[in-house]
Order: sequence, then structure tokens, then C-alpha cells
Amino acid sequence: MDVSLTKLLLLLWALLAYGRPDGWDVAWQVRLSLYLPDPGGAVSVAWDPVPIYYRPLPESLCGEYRGGAVLIDPRAAEKGCGRTLEHELAHVWQARAYGLLQPATYALAPSIWEPAERPWEEVPPAPKVLEWSLVRLWWPIGGWE
Repeated sequence: MDVSLTKLLLLLWALLAYGRPDGWDVAWQVRLSLYLPDPGGAVSVAWDPVPIYYRPLPESLCGEYRGGAVLIDPRAAEKGCGRTLEHELAHVWQARAYGLLQPATYALAPSIWEPAERPWEEVPPAPKVLEWSLVRLWWPIGGWE
């Protein structure tokens, strides 16, 4: 069993800072790995919850992904933002796929992670791959000799 200390601390921070979430985005992944040329492999199950909060945000923001939580302004549509939740969940999937690379490089090169035109209306590209999860369990499967 593997528990990401970084993800655990981010989740605990979100729960302490914002309280009970208004919703959750929970990702599950089951993976079968085979090891070649020797027979054998592993089955793994990964789980990654991210809380979603609807809170007022500064006038220039419709939503934000803060590592451990997604914040959505309830007035996002009034601000002219159409797909805020979907946009922020794409950032969640970017972080699930690329780990700490996403938050570490976002401030330096946001164009890597955001759509080029009108980012508040578009959904950034994000692979649905769970490489960096909160919990991962795995079971080896033996050789087939």
C-alpha cells in the first residue's frame, strides 16, 4: 500500500481551511501490469478524492484549483464563465497525470496548462490517467511457470 503524504496533507489542509465540501471528484483506477521477460506482474487499485467547494472568489476569478481542492464561485456564470467546474477538474486531472510538475511550472509557464484563447471559457487538455493518487494498493501475481 502506498499513501502519498503530499496529497494527504493537501487534502487535510483543504478540509481544515474550507470545512465540509459541497461535492467530491473521486477517481478510481484498476491496473494490470505484466513484467517481461519473466512471468509475473501486479494488479493495482488507485483512489484519489478531491473536494469541491462553492465559495465567493475575487472578481477576477471564476474558479481555482488549489492543489488539494477545487473552488468554484457560485456567480461564475454571471461573471461570464461558462464551464468553470469542467475547466478546474481538467486541472485536477493534469495534476493526477503529471504530479508536482503541474503546480511547480504553472506560475512560470501557464500556457502549458491553459488553453490559448479565453481560458475561462475553454477546457484545457488533460489526460485521464491516474499516476499520482492519494492511495494505491497493489497485489503481485506470481509466475506462470
